[in-house]
Amino acid sequence: PDSVTTIAANAFYGSSLETATFAEGLTEIGTAAFEYCRYLTSFRAPGAAILVADSAFRDCSSLSVFDAAVAGMGPYAFSGAVLEEVTFSDSLTSLGHHAFEGCPFRAVALPSGYTGSVPLGCFYGCEFLSSVDLGGATDVRSAAFGGCGALSSVDLSAVSTIGAQAFMESGLAEAESAALTSVGEMAFANCFSLRAVDFPNVASVGGGAFFDCSALERVNIAADARLETRAFYGCSALQSFSGGVSYVGESAFYGCTSLEEVDLRSEGSVAVEGSAFVNCGALRSVRISAKSVQISPLTFYGFDGLRELCIEGAESIVLGNSAFEGSGLTGISLSAQDVEVWENAFADCKALASVSLSGTGVGIGARAFENCTALEEVRVKAESGSIGAAAFANTPQMSVYLDVSAEYGWEGKVPEHLTVYVPSEVRHALLSSWLVSAERLIAYDFS
Repeated sequence: PDSVTTIAANAFYGSSLETATFAEGLTEIGTAAFEYCRYLTSFRAPGAAILVADSAFRDCSSLSVFDAAVAGMGPYAFSGAVLEEVTFSDSLTSLGHHAFEGCPFRAVALPSGYTGSVPLGCFYGCEFLSSVDLGGATDVRSAAFGGCGALSSVDLSAVSTIGAQAFMESGLAEAESAALTSVGEMAFANCFSLRAVDFPNVASVGGGAFFDCSALERVNIAADARLETRAFYGCSALQSFSGGVSYVGESAFYGCTSLEEVDLRSEGSVAVEGSAFVNCGALRSVRISAKSVQISPLTFYGFDGLRELCIEGAESIVLGNSAFEGSGLTGISLSAQDVEVWENAFADCKALASVSLSGTGVGIGARAFENCTALEEVRVKAESGSIGAAAFANTPQMSVYLDVSAEYGWEGKVPEHLTVYVPSEVRHALLSSWLVSAERLIAYDFS
């Protein structure tokens, strides 16, 4: 009837209706009004703009036609229906979570004036959905388009937040947004067609965000982002990573078997967790630019293909226990106000030939360069710090140049195979405080 403006909650719940037609004056459909109407194939209210309440057409498993504009909706409004298309009013106010879950849409277009969110699971499992226009939506929430395997492109330019699993197992080939600041856990996981990511202002990349995106080749992240646990796990096509990053979590690049170059930049600090690059056997170069750099124990343990380590602009450098043990580095030059090389940090680096460390304070841990059989020269410039016991154990006949103060320490006995050069003005003091033979401690002019 023309006079009907509202359909009450549960009005036709579970009925045997096959079609329903109302006039343009209809403005609201109540909660569960047509829920479980399994024979309902079409609903028509031509020209109407309707608020569709919670579960209004939930599990209407034959409903393929909804001829009216949706002005707003509640959770599960059309979940389980078989709608192939839907029209939204220009005045759309809201979308409900899981509202269109499993609907066989081919395309969805939100009005340009809609600036709200695409809520939890809203289009989850719409496996035929290939085209999406988000209008002005700024927030795509958890699982909103999860499982949309046919979805190959979406304009994310207005989106600032992408929730957990938002596009998981979708067919996206590219993801780009300068407005984006946060990517949730597993947001693009198992997007096997994804080849390029451009999020220049993202601050947080959640755990597993690009998990097993095996076709991913290009990544642009430039805003001191945190890469959480398993962020790029299994991205086996990724050959290089260059970006503004402050934190690299555990297993962040695990199994990136083609990764050859890593360039991390930050205006503040960069911290890399120990298992961040496990099974990245092709890695050749690591470059870091930041005021504070901390590389956790075992991070690059056994990386025999690693040839370059470059750290620039740092005020503090901390290299954890065994951080580069057994790696293929050939030379090291580190300069910062404070440099800490912990135990075994470069032990068993068989190709390492030269080392240069400089700072106000330089500490070298026990066995830090043990078994570096190609090492010929070590140079240290510091006012304070110490060299740990057996730091140069089982190295060849080599020279150590220490431009240090009289307070600089050497724990344990200085090995007999070393020739140690020190400033002439502190030689006597060091000879008294170190366990070293006089013929092995040589005065040297560092000017």
